[in-house]
Parts: sequence; structure tokens; C-alpha cells
Amino acid sequence: MDRSQLIKTFNELYESLALLKEDEDFLRRVQAENQWFSRPNVEMSIESVLPWLEADCLEKFTSKYGFQKQVKRVGLVLAGNIPLVGFHDLMCTLLSGNTAVVKLSGKDEVLMGEILKILTGLNPDVSSRLERVDRLENIDAFIGTGSDNTNRYFDHYFGKYPYIFRQNRTSIAVLDEHTTREDLLKLGSDLFSYFGLGCRNVSTLLVSREFDLLSLFDALRPYEYLKDHNKFYQNYSYRKAVYLTSSMKFLDGEFFILRESDSIYSNIAEVLYMEYEGHDHVDQFLKLNNEKIQTVVANPNSRWGVSGFGSAQYPSIDDFADGVDTMAFLSTL
Repeated sequence: MDRSQLIKTFNELYESLALLKEDEDFLRRVQAENQWFSRPNVEMSIESVLPWLEADCLEKFTSKYGFQKQVKRVGLVLAGNIPLVGFHDLMCTLLSGNTAVVKLSGKDEVLMGEILKILTGLNPDVSSRLERVDRLENIDAFIGTGSDNTNRYFDHYFGKYPYIFRQNRTSIAVLDEHTTREDLLKLGSDLFSYFGLGCRNVSTLLVSREFDLLSLFDALRPYEYLKDHNKFYQNYSYRKAVYLTSSMKFLDGEFFILRESDSIYSNIAEVLYMEYEGHDHVDQFLKLNNEKIQTVVANPNSRWGVSGFGSAQYPSIDDFADGVDTMAFLSTL
């Protein structure tokens, strides 16, 4: 199967996905499987990948890489923390000319399973390059996404193959006295989309001494609807009770906790912050935690603005997870 056929297939997937996010019955089935996969989050995940499926985008993206003459079987263990989180790996594997041997997450079988079915329906030839399995066997390479603990399992079973092991990552935002209310409103999406469960969700705020921390609460008020999500609000209530009984200092956003910490990993319904003293302090923090940071949200004109406010969940097609060029890996097996 040549690359032009694969590009055509993924381009045709655009319309199918656009229709899928309007399918009420299907969206109910997705959420019934995983309560974290709310309709807005599923819609957002689909909207985030649609630009990748434009023909011009696919042509430009794939033109930089060679096409596999000898087809390799690439085992994919897909995560299920947010909807469609494994789609990029699947797309890259097929576009590179390899066979995708896919083990879906039990938390994302309905949505990702439907994607696999649509792809083979659009192009029956894809079925010879796409296998859904419960156990990875007879593979030539491996891509796995999981926790740091899961990676020890990956290394034990798949370390003998060429591999990409992805670990826990999170994202950071840098705020100062020039950060506007509109910026903070957009930041709400970076914080709370997917209930904060993704690696591109901001978990920690680096704030200058001049930044008005209390302005954050008013700007984030539109996200109060998260109170209505039972699992999210249970996490907020539990965390608040723990901190009250332990006399730990925190600020109460009434649906989220804001707490000072030098950590970068937060709990669900919690946002961490750390004051910085000048640009060098921020540089040092980001350098120290570089291997744990997926993206940095800041003013695009600043020295740190990898993602603008509100754009963390909309990476470009070549903004690879963990900074590892998946297509380069797949094209040189």
C-alpha cells in the first residue's frame, strides 16, 4: 500500500470523526465505559486531531520521512487517561508503512475501537496492516505509554526490541503581572480540560511576586460546572478534607484546591503554584524538570511560551509526545 493511499484514507477519516462527535448514542456509550470521557472532552479530543487529517498537513508531515520497504510489526500499548491519546501513535505507525499491532486500553475501547473499525471500512487494505490484540506477540518494535511503574513492566517484556517508552509527564504555566484576565480564562482550558488527567494539562503555575494570585479564582469561575461531575468533585472534597485535618495551607477555589508547592505533579482537582524571583529562577526550574515537562504555557512572546494560553491541548502534528520523533523512529526500523 503506497503512502498516497494511506494519506487519502486518513483524510477521509476527517469527515467520519466530525460526524462521530455529533452521534449522541455513540457518545453515551463512550461515557458509559469511562465516566472521565465526558461529551465535551470527547468532542475536544476529536477537534484536536482533525487538523492533522487535512491532506496538506499529512503530505507535509510525511514528506520528511522515508517509507518502509520491509514492513515491521510495531506493538502499540495505548493509554486511556484521556480520549484518543493513542491516536497519534496509530496514525504514525500506519503512515510509516508498518503494521500496527494494537492493544487498546480498557478505559478507551469504545472510542478507539470505533476508529480502528472506521479505518478498515474506509480502506479494506488497511486491515492487513492493523491488528487489534489482547496480547502482544511476534512484534519487531514497541511503543508504550504508561506510568513510571508501567515502564518497568515494558522494559522487562519489550526492552529487547527497538522501543519508545513514555513516562509520566505534566505541563507548566508561567504567569506574571502582564498576564491578562483573558489569558487566565484561556488557562482554565489548559488546567481543567480532560479533568486535568493529560500530560498536556497544566498542573503547576510559576507565578511572579507581582502576580495577583486571587485574580485566578474569578477568572476560572466559568469552570465551576466541574462541581457537577461526581468523580471530579469527590476528589476535590477528599483533598480539601485531608488538608483541613492536617492543617496544611491552601486556597479554596470551591471546586479546586490551589496550593503552594515546589512539586510539579498535582492531584485531581488541585493546582500547584510556586513563586519565582526573576527569569533565571524560571529557567532553572524548567531545566531541572525538563524530563518531566510536556509543554510550557506562557505568553507566546516570552522566552518560555511553547504553548500559548488555551492551546496546550491542541498540539501540531509534529509536536511529538516527550519530544521523541515517532515517525523518525518508525521510518528507520
